[in-house]
Amino acid sequence: MLSSGTDDEQLAKRALLARQLGFMPPILQQEAEASIALDRDQTHAIGPVTVLCGAWKSYGGCILPARHNQGRVDIPENHQFKESTVKTFTAKRDPNEDWQGELEASAAHLLANAAGLNLKDPHGAATPARFLRMLKELTTPEEFKFTTFPNSEDNDEMITIRDIPFVSLCNHHVIPFIGTANIAYIPGDRLAGLSKFARTVKYFAHSLNVQENLTKQIADFLEEMLQPRALGVVLDAEHLCMTIRGVQAPGAQTRTASMRGFFADHDRTAKAEFMATINGGKSR
Repeated sequence: MLSSGTDDEQLAKRALLARQLGFMPPILQQEAEASIALDRDQTHAIGPVTVLCGAWKSYGGCILPARHNQGRVDIPENHQFKESTVKTFTAKRDPNEDWQGELEASAAHLLANAAGLNLKDPHGAATPARFLRMLKELTTPEEFKFTTFPNSEDNDEMITIRDIPFVSLCNHHVIPFIGTANIAYIPGDRLAGLSKFARTVKYFAHSLNVQENLTKQIADFLEEMLQPRALGVVLDAEHLCMTIRGVQAPGAQTRTASMRGFFADHDRTAKAEFMATINGGKSR
């Protein structure tokens, strides 16, 4: 068996980690086959794991215990595997464990092999950790209380909140799309504090998303919270996935809209008034 602390053992552990995280770069394929040769107490398999046993049939077998009592799989030591035998086992991840170190190892492998990051350079050594913090920051919404007040004066005029900035991550390419939101509503029985509209946009934008869905999510939430006579949400954004890569069309803007109540009625002038307000006097 491989002794603790050897280079081969470290390579095998890295390969097993790659399997646990759901990917297997070709460069680690041989390391994956070596992972079954680890001592029992050193081998951990969390998540779906495929073990290629053929190359190590001389060891007689392998064991893949999970890090808790559930999901333990034993293969008798006297079991002989034939060449190219493939066994698949599943063990459950312990939700109480801290996986930050493993995520950083995965990020380091990704950035080094896909983007050429030099992990030995002082500027690159901490980049995997910063990369993970950035992803978490951009996809973790900030909780808030959506405060409303009675519409005691029976206000039935349009209220518009313009040019609310937002940044979200494209669900297709994990690259930002950046823009502004314009929201208008005609109150029903409730009014909302003006800052809550900006907080709502920011909340839903902090996610992996597409602009069409983001627009609808904001509108659905505001409609549920306010039950307004009319509601309009319009988002304008530049998608870096089409301006700095792919078709490379800098300056291209995408507009999405969701209209509810009076704003969705094309026979009324409410929608045209809203659009003129955000378009500098133009109704389209």
